[in-house]
Amino acid sequence: MPTASAQGRKILGRILDKEEQKPVRSATVILDGTASSTVTNYLGYFELSVDSSATAMTISHPEFNTVRIAIPLEDKFKLTLERKQKDSISIPELVPFYNHVRTELKYPAEARRMKIEGIVQVSFEVNTMGNTSNVKLMRDIGFECGREVVRTITSLPPSFGRMISEETSFTKFILRIHFGLGRDYHEPASDPIEQAEGVFILNPVFLTAMGIDRPNADTSTSQFNIIIGDDYYNSLTTALKHPKNAKRLSLVDQGYTKFPDEILQLSNLELLDLEKNKISVLPENINFLSKLQGLFLFDNQLKTLPMNITGLTKLRTLSVASNKLSVVPDAIFSLEKLEELDLSNNQIQTLPAAIQSLSNLRTLALNDNSIKTLPAEIFQLKKLQRLYIKGNPISAEELARIKSAMRKVEVTF
Repeated sequence: MPTASAQGRKILGRILDKEEQKPVRSATVILDGTASSTVTNYLGYFELSVDSSATAMTISHPEFNTVRIAIPLEDKFKLTLERKQKDSISIPELVPFYNHVRTELKYPAEARRMKIEGIVQVSFEVNTMGNTSNVKLMRDIGFECGREVVRTITSLPPSFGRMISEETSFTKFILRIHFGLGRDYHEPASDPIEQAEGVFILNPVFLTAMGIDRPNADTSTSQFNIIIGDDYYNSLTTALKHPKNAKRLSLVDQGYTKFPDEILQLSNLELLDLEKNKISVLPENINFLSKLQGLFLFDNQLKTLPMNITGLTKLRTLSVASNKLSVVPDAIFSLEKLEELDLSNNQIQTLPAAIQSLSNLRTLALNDNSIKTLPAEIFQLKKLQRLYIKGNPISAEELARIKSAMRKVEVTF
């Protein structure tokens, strides 16, 4: 771009996100070699006075790549900035720290249910032993999100504490966690973090829930087309008093360490939600719940599923995310009517070729496992619409193979 030669003129620029073409607020614009600077407003505009001595300017923003350009000849112009790659690491040695935080964090079930997104910001210190202290919430979005971030930083293993302290030569830190649903969350008007003396600003960590969410208690259908009845219960005792009417039962975060056998008396159940308990084993006779269409087991302690789950022939949605599965249970592949399957955040290394037997599958979530490659048989799932494979060690070559073979599928990596 040619350099301006005019003297004593004002320039009016507008900065946009290159991908989304939305205004970039609070970007810093500095005239190189001068003390003149400004920030963009909520519409992305900035204004500066320039003279012939100013030939270039630098534009920076915490979420975008910094650019240095020649000052345009035009008095009015637009510029675009490219977002930094997710979790871009200026210090490569900190990659294990960011990976640990991302893996340890759990998107609170209540926040997912209420569709809560946003940014949580914490400050903390690290002592010479690597232990964290003075963990403080600077910004919160509620619904347990802030508490979850504080828990993760407070329980940070000393090895990671020493890592970030030694690699940065700092002992005080600020970290932002972006909670997003369906895709990485970028706040349109996110203010940059003010640089405080003696404080190192870590790169943001993006925590994105891309699994299968259960329907809200006050809705009769879910976004995943589960056909459910009108009678909803969030108390097992109350549901047992009306066994014929009970079609939806939600026992979220009830502290169960064992599957309540009394549930098997509710033979008309169409939806069972046992999220956020500590259940490690499902009963072999779970097939007694033969009318189930939605089974939500997010955030439990399951290592496998019983073979008799094959008796749930009407099951359309199954969520076993955030458990302790090391392999995909064989019984799942007999659920011919299954449309949504969430296996995210387990310890799965391979996806069996038998996945092709789930011919009605529309959504498959495999986020945050240890899967390096997908079997060719997955390409036979003609009804598949959404595939989530974020957080797996999949190479660029493998990702290209997947996208090439699944051009009509929304692949999120």
